[in-house]
Formats: sequence, structure tokens, C-alpha cells
Amino acid sequence: MPHRLTLFTGFLLLLTLGGSILRTIHYQHLATDWKNTAQQNQQALMEANTALYQQQHQQRQIAALDKQHTEELAYAKITIEDLRHAVAAGSKRLQVDAHCPAPDRNGDTSSPSMVDVASPRLTDAAKRHYFALRQRIATTDKQIAGLQDYIKWVCLKSAITTK
Repeated sequence: MPHRLTLFTGFLLLLTLGGSILRTIHYQHLATDWKNTAQQNQQALMEANTALYQQQHQQRQIAALDKQHTEELAYAKITIEDLRHAVAAGSKRLQVDAHCPAPDRNGDTSSPSMVDVASPRLTDAAKRHYFALRQRIATTDKQIAGLQDYIKWVCLKSAITTK
């Protein structure tokens, strides 16, 4: 009987040891899986942080470009407005390269005199249109320059960094 008890005790110890080994292997696999998941999550977090940093950098570049071109456009508008006021005040003149035809004298054969010659001038409507066109040209130039800078510094640069 004591021999059976020893055998039974040994068998229980082997079962307990085998169960402990199986549990240890199971928990080791779980720990390895958790470690791999943690590493993958850490890598994804680092990539997300990098993408966020690049996006913030691009936003700062866009804001700087926008500020620069907005200031240039405002300066161009002020310059045009100053010119408009100077022309209205008479301190500056708009000159037109034009030739006036000799007035039709209805069969009068006498030679034209200096009184007949009028200097070419813009009408008030033509002056308004002139300044409106200058302002539109300045606005368009600044918008195009801004878009070109945006393409050069943001779109093309981000396309190069994503390759």
C-alpha cells in the first residue's frame, strides 16, 4: 500500500507540474502577444505623431504664405488708391499716348490753328475703369503668386516627402 501511495503522489505531482508548465507556456504566449501588440501600437503612435507634426508644419507654412501674400495685396491696393487720390488731387497726371485727328472743318480750307488742337484726356469713366483694372490686375497677380507658392512649398514638397 505505501508503494501505491507513493506512486499516486508522484502521479499527482507530475500532473501538477505538467499543468504548471502548460499554464506557464500559455501565459508566455499571451505576454509575447501583448508585447508585440504594444510594439505595433507604439510604432503606429510614432507614425501618427510624425504625420501630425508634418501637418502642423504645413499649416504654419500655409499661414506664413497667406500672411505674406495678403500683405502684398494690401500694399498693392494702397498704392493704387494713393495713385487714384493723387490723380484726383492733380498732383499726378495720367498720360495717354494718343493722336487726335484734325477736326473736320466742313469744307473750311484754312489751316488749323493751335486753338483747334486739344490734348487727349481720359474721361472720368475711363479713369475709374483704369483704376479698377489696375486693382484687378494687382489682385490677380498676387493670387497667382500665392497659388504658385502654395503649390511649390506645400503640394510639391509634401509629394516629395511622401515618396
